[in-house]
Amino acid sequence: MLPCRTPPTCLALLALFLVRPVHAADATDPPKDNPIATYYSGPEGYPAWTDEINWSHVINMKTYPKGTTLFEKFEKARDELSEGGGVLYYPAGTYDFSTMPPGRGLMLVHGVVIRGDAPTGHPAAADGKLDLPTKFIFGFRDRGGGKVPRDWNMISLQPDDYRHVKDVGDIGVA
Repeated sequence: MLPCRTPPTCLALLALFLVRPVHAADATDPPKDNPIATYYSGPEGYPAWTDEINWSHVINMKTYPKGTTLFEKFEKARDELSEGGGVLYYPAGTYDFSTMPPGRGLMLVHGVVIRGDAPTGHPAAADGKLDLPTKFIFGFRDRGGGKVPRDWNMISLQPDDYRHVKDVGDIGVA
């Protein structure tokens, strides 16, 4: 989970995107624990605001039936969770978002988090890369004779009609 309560912190941390998940489960039984509390169960404690996330309200994105593309499924599931919050759970696998509409990213709303499947053991990054069981692929575009990431290849936040960006918190990636 990205420890963010304010939009600037959230945006900066979401740009990092790959945060080590902390709980494994199979695709038929999505995890419903607070992975931050589970991981940091020692005397040092954990960010208490993560208890505000509705960890038990989980949508398994591998089996979610609404929408025709992964991006449409993301938006529909996120909107279902917008009242009361919850978890968009992506079990182990590769999720290709390279066909997202231009100018749109994976925009989270207040109280909604993305959770991937946890790696086994204690993963270590080799050569700056961490091999996680849940992977998101984003698109590239041609520029200057090469390929560069498309604009909006990100996970970010989106205020609803009653909030401003400064009021969106309790979001992240676990």
